[in-house]
Amino acid sequence: YLMTDAAQELASTMELLSEAPNVDFLHFGLLSIDTTLAHDHPSAYVLGCGGAAKVYRGRLRGEPVAIKMIWAVDITAEVVVQFRAEVTMLAKLARHPSVVQVKGFSVMPPALCVVMELCSKGSLLELLQDLR
Repeated sequence: YLMTDAAQELASTMELLSEAPNVDFLHFGLLSIDTTLAHDHPSAYVLGCGGAAKVYRGRLRGEPVAIKMIWAVDITAEVVVQFRAEVTMLAKLARHPSVVQVKGFSVMPPALCVVMELCSKGSLLELLQDLR
């Protein structure tokens, strides 16, 4: 089949990003949403949600992770490059042991994904509420 110019640009950008240092580009096929808890509660695998994104409990190569999926209608090469820059900045901030670690990012239109360390004790808000 023939690829449009935009699709070719996106494909070549993805190739370049997979070779870039600092943040791992993860193939979407390595990620899975952990739905094993869904039989107890249908939304047990959803950790949080916002206007354009949801955070899911998931797995990366068998390791528990949090997967933030950002839904974007139009994913262009420029959007992917900007997204990677933002994830790289988050990864640099996450070098401190008290900050959630960024494992990498993935692009699978219509979703952009940030894969992060899963905080097994829940959110900061939940921990603070438990202290009361």
